[in-house]
Amino acid sequence: MPEKTKARKLEVFGLHCREGQQQLNYVDVFTRVSKAKNGIRQIEVGEKLLALPSMRFLPDRGIVEFTAYEGPVGVNPLIFDASTGTERFEPLTGKQVMATRTYGAIDLEHREAIIEYNHRGAKALDIAMLLEETGRKIGLGAQFAVEFNPTVDDSFLAALDRFGRI
Repeated sequence: MPEKTKARKLEVFGLHCREGQQQLNYVDVFTRVSKAKNGIRQIEVGEKLLALPSMRFLPDRGIVEFTAYEGPVGVNPLIFDASTGTERFEPLTGKQVMATRTYGAIDLEHREAIIEYNHRGAKALDIAMLLEETGRKIGLGAQFAVEFNPTVDDSFLAALDRFGRI
């Protein structure tokens, strides 16, 4: 029997990085961020933990691949066993969180990011914030900023064409 595949929603964003008015070399920026230790590529924001434990720069292709995790801090998951009708809480230890994984890739030449959309996972804004904080921690500057701006797709442009004036 063929294995079921899960449909995934992918969103495309324009990538913009800056440090004040300074021009940045995106290859240098993402080489440095990808080489940062895992503990540096994580932050707590409010009651959630954001982390980029897997980040790989492929210089020959100019692509950065990453896996982001987002999860609530201090929540012990409730496990329900449908076969027995029983439930139990599973205590987490140390810095463990029940997380949702989000995949993404960044094309540095075209300055585009493709980020999987997960209802519960890290969003583009979360990932940009995490990249900013990581960049600041590794010395890219106190004003280092990362933005992911949604790109306009063909259906949006077609809808605009239907209007005489906007």
